[in-house]
Amino acid sequence: MKQAAVIFLAVLFATVIALFGYDHFVVVPREKANAEQIAAAAKVDLASARAQANQISEDLDKSVRKTVTDAQAAFDGQTKESERRRLIGMALTLMSAPKTAISEFYANSLSYPKTLAEAGFGDDIASNEAVRALKLEANGVIVAQLRPVLGENAELRLIPKASNYGTQWSCVGTGVANLHSMVPVCTER
Repeated sequence: MKQAAVIFLAVLFATVIALFGYDHFVVVPREKANAEQIAAAAKVDLASARAQANQISEDLDKSVRKTVTDAQAAFDGQTKESERRRLIGMALTLMSAPKTAISEFYANSLSYPKTLAEAGFGDDIASNEAVRALKLEANGVIVAQLRPVLGENAELRLIPKASNYGTQWSCVGTGVANLHSMVPVCTER
């Protein structure tokens, strides 16, 4: 029994020494290393952080300016296109009354008038914001000479084609960019 007690005390003493050695040589250095890493992470280079923040701010400002510039350019383009559509609509509206009169004239006489006056119109319908002049050509073709904002030497032509069922009209444009996209029934020449 004495011998078992000595062995027990020896094992207990060895365990205490092993735990003390493990604590001293493993746990303490590990905690010290972790503390150093935390301290290093906590130290911030303010000059570097400020430089990075300034760079991010400059990049963001540049991106916002570009976005605003691009949006303004797109808006201006849409505004210009909308204005062009409005003016083309005004030109076609101005041409609609002579178109009706020429159709009626043809239905009554089986010939086209030679002038707008013969069709019942004077010079008071000859122009508006979109149209410089309105004239009648041979075979009842109505020609609207458009203002330069719609294109240099731009014209719209309404060309009649008589049939037993009335007069059918076709629209042809000259010098008007993207006319077919604005008025799908008009073709570009």
